[in-house]
Amino acid sequence: MHDDDDFDDSEDEVYPRCRACGADLFDDETVRCPSCGSYQSEETSPAARHPGWVIFTAILLVFMSLYWIVKH
Repeated sequence: MHDDDDFDDSEDEVYPRCRACGADLFDDETVRCPSCGSYQSEETSPAARHPGWVIFTAILLVFMSLYWIVKH
């Protein structure tokens, strides 16, 4: 006979879910989803970076505008 105390209730646990795809994370402190790879909080996600060509183009446009203003 089985006692109710002999059963493992770990299967009844409610796991946190990924914010992006809804997959089970199995841990409250998971940084990235193992299924889709998305970060689970703003604190753990890397800072957004602009590509180098965007910054270069913006600086070039500023200098071209200043040159045009000075010449006219």
